[in-house]
Amino acid sequence: MSNIFIGLCDTIKAARQVPQRCRIPAPTFSFKVLSFVLERGRTVKKRILAGSMGICSAKDHRSNWPEYFFDAEKLGYTMNIFSRVQKRKPKRRGRTPPDGGYLSAEDSVGDDGIAVEYEVGVGEQGVDENLHLNMMNSMWDHISCPGTMVLATGDAAEAEFSGGFLQYATRALDKGWKFELVTWRRAMSFAWMNMDFLRKYDGQFRIIFLDDFLQELQTKDLF
Repeated sequence: MSNIFIGLCDTIKAARQVPQRCRIPAPTFSFKVLSFVLERGRTVKKRILAGSMGICSAKDHRSNWPEYFFDAEKLGYTMNIFSRVQKRKPKRRGRTPPDGGYLSAEDSVGDDGIAVEYEVGVGEQGVDENLHLNMMNSMWDHISCPGTMVLATGDAAEAEFSGGFLQYATRALDKGWKFELVTWRRAMSFAWMNMDFLRKYDGQFRIIFLDDFLQELQTKDLF
């Protein structure tokens, strides 16, 4: 869900000619409008929202939910909301310290003898993988009667613990599903526009840009 909300903020900045590095107040976001774009009056077998919040206790995990999470829940979406976790990523690489040198607690040495320094931050974990699992479950549950799978994201990169959305979309398409990607132009990976991919799944794969609904998505009481 963060990909969609961040995409909204970035698109608003671009429309207002605000530099992307600048912060803006959190905009109004109508999940009802997003849901309408996703569903468009069709029969829906499964609705899943996966997202993350800051680290919080199990007792008050809903207390910091944004309003659109509650709106999604009222509309029948299964809410899979994860707490963000501490994660580390490589910061820079250098040679193994010589004799008499040392490595900090955040350093380690690989098999190649290269010292790797890490920086620690807080980030999502398991959010994309949860959606991948639900995509696979849908393929299995409807193996004899594939329908239309609708995914709101722009990401196509490999996830931390599984293949990325593009890989799972391809598996669905190969099983006879139709697939709709709902995304922002600025947030969409170029991998979704690969010409070989588009030619192979012509008639099965469709991209719907949320940019065309920017004003409506900021209108709380449209419905």
